[in-house]
Amino acid sequence: MPVPAPSILWIGTAPATLPPNCQWQADWQALEEVPADLDGLVLALSEPEQDQALMAIRAHPQLWLLPLFVQGASPLSGHLADGRFGPQRLESLSLFAQRRQSLKLDPNQGLTEKLAAFLWVHPEFELLPRPLPSAPELYDYPLLEAWDPSRQDELMWLAMLERDKVLTSTGLVDRVRYCAQCQSGHLNYLETCPQCSSIDVEPESALHCFTCGHVAAQDQFLRKGRLICPNCLTQLRHIGSDYDRPMENLVCRSCKAHFVDGDVMARCLSCGHSNHPDDLLQRQVFKFKLGDQGVRMARHGHSHGLLAPQLGETVPPQHFHWLLSWTNRLAQRHQLSHLFMAIHCNNLEAYLAEHGELRTFTLIDTLLNRLRNILRSTDVVTAYGQDMLCFLLPLTHEDSTEVLRKKLLEVQDQQQEDGLTFSFLVRDLPEADIGDAPDLWLAQQLNAFNRP
Repeated sequence: MPVPAPSILWIGTAPATLPPNCQWQADWQALEEVPADLDGLVLALSEPEQDQALMAIRAHPQLWLLPLFVQGASPLSGHLADGRFGPQRLESLSLFAQRRQSLKLDPNQGLTEKLAAFLWVHPEFELLPRPLPSAPELYDYPLLEAWDPSRQDELMWLAMLERDKVLTSTGLVDRVRYCAQCQSGHLNYLETCPQCSSIDVEPESALHCFTCGHVAAQDQFLRKGRLICPNCLTQLRHIGSDYDRPMENLVCRSCKAHFVDGDVMARCLSCGHSNHPDDLLQRQVFKFKLGDQGVRMARHGHSHGLLAPQLGETVPPQHFHWLLSWTNRLAQRHQLSHLFMAIHCNNLEAYLAEHGELRTFTLIDTLLNRLRNILRSTDVVTAYGQDMLCFLLPLTHEDSTEVLRKKLLEVQDQQQEDGLTFSFLVRDLPEADIGDAPDLWLAQQLNAFNRP
């Protein structure tokens, strides 16, 4: 059965021939007339109009998640659009539709959820910063501005999302500094006198007489075209033997002090506060894509908090590290037994490339359901990357290890029939090597994992 062509709306200057199943609309401001069942939008507008339309569409409550292409570049097209439109884009619209269908996260829960949902549906999209010299923040992210123009702490908020693995940085764009008092980036760096802190500092060419040791500005030594010390009246003919130039080449016009290097001060042009450079707030400006935790949020509908929403659901790796260390110490102190287990999907990338995301994610969900049937609600699980799961099974006696292995082998056989295979390892706890570095111990276990 032939697949129907995706439904597209072309806004702006009409092409000579519209693509199949494509509607045309001249006015970009008539967004309320845009059909709700579209698969994508194409903009063919002048640069100013296009940037306005891009912001309006990404801010629109019904259209913000749609694939959005442009005919020509504009200042905001790299920040808000999915690229230039071409015939090959028609094929990619099915991927957008599949991703939107598999999205389980409610974007109305908050800005974090909305961003994770958007980056999941748009897998090639990068969240890019835009320089804003006139704004105290110096940078903003147009996509976030379209959703919440009043937000003031974008860089700190994005840094927290990167820390929590909701986002992953794809490159450092800039490193900026802000006033410690008002957090404005509009700073003027000044050299000041180390004696009196005056900014009235200027370079001075001075001379040092070897005969009497007198130091003064060079113009005080000049007499009728010759260099003569104003103190001892010795004629200075040869530099190095009669005189030299002192290292202190700066002079303060307020207190007359001479010095080599002044003290640097950053004066805020917004509030007037004088900052020592070490006191300035430093922020890094990155480009971002969706991180591992963001993928799990989109696929499973969970928030990105440290604690699992329900027993038996995944926790972030940093929380798993803490639990691993804590339960290991508890086992050592009270002679308890725990189990650590890791599962690796051996052929995930190959299966994904051959069968596509929708079928692959369906099989992964099947695997997780099979694992839940053999695990307890008190067992803790975390995901490492896209193809690894780690489990902590508290108060599990060593005698249970063989029973667990047999159950895992049964699940392994079932997965092989479906085409998505996995391997596993089991370790008894307590383990003396965990100590205060559970992340290092965990990395060693996973590196030793037999990945065929």
